[in-house]
Amino acid sequence: MGRDPDIDAIKARQSLGLPLTGRLTEQQVKRAHKLLAVQHHPDKGGDPEMMTRFNNARDVLLEPEMEAIPG
Repeated sequence: MGRDPDIDAIKARQSLGLPLTGRLTEQQVKRAHKLLAVQHHPDKGGDPEMMTRFNNARDVLLEPEMEAIPG
């Protein structure tokens, strides 16, 4: 399953509850993703679509070419 091509950095940050501007560390992204994954994982009764959204958001934000959003 590939990542959603329609998700951008702003939507990804919103999905993970991260600040909309500034530089993020890999650790910040992974921590936010993990907290949401624990709550919403389909194996724990969560919604598979939500989990896919969180995974896509993480993937977008961890792409090597992702730069800080000015602000």
